[in-house]
Amino acid sequence: MEHLIWPGAFVAIGLFAIWILRHPLGRLVDRITQIDKTGIRAAAQDAATAKIEQKQMIPSRDLMEVAFNPVIKDQEALLKNYLANIQFDSQEEREALLLRTLARSQVYAQFDRIGMLIYGSQLELLVEASSRLTGIDEKTVREKFDQVKAADPIFHEQTTLDSYRGFLVNSNLFVVEGDRLKITPFGKEFLKFLVDNGLTHRRRG
Repeated sequence: MEHLIWPGAFVAIGLFAIWILRHPLGRLVDRITQIDKTGIRAAAQDAATAKIEQKQMIPSRDLMEVAFNPVIKDQEALLKNYLANIQFDSQEEREALLLRTLARSQVYAQFDRIGMLIYGSQLELLVEASSRLTGIDEKTVREKFDQVKAADPIFHEQTTLDSYRGFLVNSNLFVVEGDRLKITPFGKEFLKFLVDNGLTHRRRG
């Protein structure tokens, strides 16, 4: 099971950022003077060059082309028509709405992804933790894992306790405090998302 839940667009943006920074990275490689177990050492950079590079920014027109396709273009047209029916008193209000909408869509994309990957027993642990101020202990997680592993050994053949627990923590559903796991605000909103969208069906595992 994957532990990192990020929208696919971030992968494309990450690769694009590497492409954008290829020249600065290349100049760093040129300045390397020593590589050993203590790390990498590079010659000092010219002050004028460093000042120029500090001001380097990614052009918005280049970001506009990341993962662009006809489907995105059609969605842009729909959003443009939607925005035309909203009254804004300032450009700041318009920007704030667009930022809020983007943030909401990214969070919902994460919820959708987690909803497809989470095991039924993991969801049960999340619900249980949501009703306890002190959360649940590691023993509860281990017992739940042993229970589902024994009940469905073929399905969980490749599942380990570390991956089972790690998914919950790395997906930001739980935060570890000592020997206890507490549900996060993200985890609570995830449960609310499932209820609001009728996604509380029983899941395997």
